[in-house]
Amino acid sequence: MQFGYQNCSQERTPVVHPQTNKLPNALRPNRTPHLADTYSCLLLLYLRVPPFDHRAKCCGAACRLDFFNILRKRHFCNAANTIPHLRFNLWKGTLQSMSMFPNLNILDGIAILWFIIVWISYAYLLDHSKYANRSLSAAMDQQRRAWMNTMYQRELRIVDTSIMAGLQQGTAFFASTSIFAIGGTFALLNAAEEVLDVFSHLPYAIEMTRAEWETKIIGLLTIYAYAFFKFGWAYRLFNYASMLVGAVPAKEEPMPQHAKLAAQSAADMTILAGIHFNRGLRAFFFAMGFLGWFISASLFIVTSTLVVLVLLRRQFWSASLQAARAGLHEDEA
Repeated sequence: MQFGYQNCSQERTPVVHPQTNKLPNALRPNRTPHLADTYSCLLLLYLRVPPFDHRAKCCGAACRLDFFNILRKRHFCNAANTIPHLRFNLWKGTLQSMSMFPNLNILDGIAILWFIIVWISYAYLLDHSKYANRSLSAAMDQQRRAWMNTMYQRELRIVDTSIMAGLQQGTAFFASTSIFAIGGTFALLNAAEEVLDVFSHLPYAIEMTRAEWETKIIGLLTIYAYAFFKFGWAYRLFNYASMLVGAVPAKEEPMPQHAKLAAQSAADMTILAGIHFNRGLRAFFFAMGFLGWFISASLFIVTSTLVVLVLLRRQFWSASLQAARAGLHEDEA
């Protein structure tokens, strides 16, 4: 026997537990909404999908959904009459969650949203827009292809193996730096009281609660964790590229077309490794902009904007871009 609500298409009558003869926790009156209830209601309102009868528990106080059963069983019921209650729960639960951070205001939300927008916009401009082929990263990708074409015609490839070793060492260095940064952020979490005490004695006192400090540190930790995964995967791809470079046969062998295809495959792998390395490095740069939030939300907006402007100048209007394009043939440039 299922307990909770009976068939959603009928009158919504709660059913007690068959053994304890009590209502489930989600159906008890005056129950404080849990943060998971808010997320469940948000998902439900976004998808416009009513809950199914045997696991949904909806009332004026709370609503909780079993996401695994949503994916496992596509059995839905008519629960249009619960949507007003869900909206109430969503609003009430959100207000309760925001009450944990009384000093976070609308400007903080705007700053976080601006940070996310500039990061995503910069990534789209550099990777997917029509201007992507004019960037420094695109020029270096063409140089990587030129490098592999030259390598496949070269008899001795000691220089190529040295270059690959240097790329791997540089990527490993940044991956190790990410680990140290993650450890540093955990140390800042444990030293929250000491750091807040130092902030309170600064000439310009920064008002911040422990919960707000931990929220900002977790945001910084997330950026460094993302950078570590990118650098770690780039290091692995550079290892694969080294193997592909070693597998390229000499041009004088009976199958020169196979050697050319092998060189192109090695070039594609090095380009993919460079893409992930650039994304990890991009996370480091935006982490510098994120530090502005520890001072104020307005400074957070300024530092995020400055970071993206500096990166745009380096990618599209720098001397390094001209130097990278100078060695390309006209058909490649």
